[in-house]
Amino acid sequence: MSQVKIPLNQIISREALTPILAFVSQCNYAGVNVWLVGGSVRDGILGNPSKDLDLVVDVDVLKLMSKIQMPFQHFERFSTAKTQIANFPVDIASARTEIYTKPGALPKVLLSDIESDLARRDFSMNSIAISLNKGSEGVVLDPYNGLQDINTKTIRILHSDSFKDDATRILRAIKYSVRLGFDLAPQTKKILKNNINFLNSVSSSRLRRELISITDEPLGASILLYAHNVGVFSEVFRNLNNSEFKNFLLSAKKSSLSGIPLFMYLLSQLNITDSPPRISISKKEKSLTEKLQNALTSKDLNKHGLAPSGIKRELKHFSENEIQILLKISNQKMAFNIKLFLSKAHLRPLLTFNDLLIMGLPENKSLRVAMDLLSDAVIDGKVKGRRSQVTYVQRLMLEGLDNESNIH
Repeated sequence: MSQVKIPLNQIISREALTPILAFVSQCNYAGVNVWLVGGSVRDGILGNPSKDLDLVVDVDVLKLMSKIQMPFQHFERFSTAKTQIANFPVDIASARTEIYTKPGALPKVLLSDIESDLARRDFSMNSIAISLNKGSEGVVLDPYNGLQDINTKTIRILHSDSFKDDATRILRAIKYSVRLGFDLAPQTKKILKNNINFLNSVSSSRLRRELISITDEPLGASILLYAHNVGVFSEVFRNLNNSEFKNFLLSAKKSSLSGIPLFMYLLSQLNITDSPPRISISKKEKSLTEKLQNALTSKDLNKHGLAPSGIKRELKHFSENEIQILLKISNQKMAFNIKLFLSKAHLRPLLTFNDLLIMGLPENKSLRVAMDLLSDAVIDGKVKGRRSQVTYVQRLMLEGLDNESNIH
């Protein structure tokens, strides 16, 4: 193994380094070795010291955390714990090996050593460990030449069955490629393309997590486009219209969509009615997806010269947050209409329900109808002052509230 040594202050942020080393000192005193691993190492080498750290210890993490009496959240299946050290989030895991019984299945986890722990990881650039232990601080363990791959901006799997064992690595490889500006090694790219079908072994809940992780990226739309170009979505969502879906991704990329708007936009373009569903979504997400699908195909919302009140009626089932999502994913004409409505939405009638009762309106459905129509007239700019609003309501009463077609 390489005996390269890297100063820890190049890998761990200055604020986090001292408290982390104090924690390591406690571990060493208890006879436990600690290494910094994974993305924390990779990002530090790339010049982005992390405050969110991934540590590996060579004992059962539950026994360690109990022994040094630190508050933590324990995840027994994967022998991991989450804690905070001086307000810095830290993931601590027991060194382990993983055995995959079949493609797509969660692995069987066995406690092991640091070398085996590095061997179970996804890519060479994430299979580097740096010792934090007294006397060997900064010593690098790099059995898969991850340092070289980082320097050459290369993403490389550790073995030919990597994508079969865990097909979510296909999505992660693409995500890292776009985020970091790295290229897939030729053999890795070939294996990835040949193993796309193993994504069908991934559960709907795991697929959801990976897609959320992608859409949360600043370049999420570019990652989705890359994934589509290598056949990910056409494999997982068989009824997809490939040309329409690619146009959606190009539009999302052009708009720099990310986060919840991109995720919901993605759902609106996928066939989420499959049974069983290929991506796990909540009832609320399904409802919003259907609303977005209807709005995006609405001819009314795309009309030129649509009055704010008409836009309001089209959006009546949307919350304020949902309207903001629709705004981000809509075309230019629809976005213009939505912005027009939002610019007027704060306007309210000067008359109250009590004023309408005093004017002689009965306390029944007509009262609500009159106030709704008055509100529409206000946001459309047809009535402004109190006097004009009184006149408008009087005209409603004369024409009859049961004949709404004659109101405006």
